[in-house]
Amino acid sequence: MDSSSRQALIIYDDSCALCNKFIFWLLKADKKGVFTYTSLDSDFTKKHVFTEKKPDIDSVIYWDGESVFYKSEVLFKVLKLLPFYWKWMYVFKLLPKSLRDKLYDFIAANRINWFGKAETCPMLPSEYRKRFK
Repeated sequence: MDSSSRQALIIYDDSCALCNKFIFWLLKADKKGVFTYTSLDSDFTKKHVFTEKKPDIDSVIYWDGESVFYKSEVLFKVLKLLPFYWKWMYVFKLLPKSLRDKLYDFIAANRINWFGKAETCPMLPSEYRKRFK
């Protein structure tokens, strides 16, 4: 992995409606613009994050320029960088990681059935476009 610069990169499935909703929520919640975003299948992801082989995992991914985090750990990495009023969600860290990840896997396995696929590319407001790779 390329660790030339520290960053908070969110890698997501852009064909997933739930994933797109999460990204739009995060864009609004991230008042300081600390996160950047890219698709799981983007050239940037292939070139800089998964240089050898993309893992076969159904998860939003957080990359800090050095390490990759999956599933429920993404939530806590994100919360760490969001404004203080989102910190209440740390209460979920009290649950064992295995339970948090099982819940994550259950939602991930059903997300397309529940929320559908993103049929079109969402129109981003211009102030958000520069945050995508």
